[in-house]
Amino acid sequence: AAIARRTAEAVLAETSRRPAIELDGVRGLVTCTAIAIVRDYYGVDVGDEEDFANCCCAASHYLFYPKRVAKYEALGLAAAARINAVIAAAIQTGGVGCPSDTILSRMHGTLPHDRLQVILFGMIMGFVPTNTMAGGHILDVLLDRSDAMEHSREAANSKLNDDARLRRCLFEAMRFMPLVR
Repeated sequence: AAIARRTAEAVLAETSRRPAIELDGVRGLVTCTAIAIVRDYYGVDVGDEEDFANCCCAASHYLFYPKRVAKYEALGLAAAARINAVIAAAIQTGGVGCPSDTILSRMHGTLPHDRLQVILFGMIMGFVPTNTMAGGHILDVLLDRSDAMEHSREAANSKLNDDARLRRCLFEAMRFMPLVR
């Protein structure tokens, strides 16, 4: 939660300093927060964050879309190769450039590199696209329903640090726009 809050606050502060910039809530906030978690918690320096996020979504589409389309298959495989190259580089350097207490730093040296790469690939593919879709759906509901936004704001700004209440508000928002229908 701390990484997400820190990233969101930095994005919003930057946006407020440059008022001519319009914030894309999904790409500019939800996705960049997921990528920050990959970097700061997982320990994988992704390089070009927007490219990496796009690769995660393309690979996810390839993995989970039920119909085979040659164009998307080629894009998905190329995206997966890019993600694997980024992960391999992070493993090779031992997570240099990322915080020291990361998943990669804890697991580095305890598993063969190929096994660690598979684990990190699965974690990233299970997190970035899913978090982006879920966060986007929550944001849509909160922007469409002022009552849901107000309850969520109250919970987020509570001096009681009421994470449980905020979690209930966000999961309630997801109920109106679930990932799987």
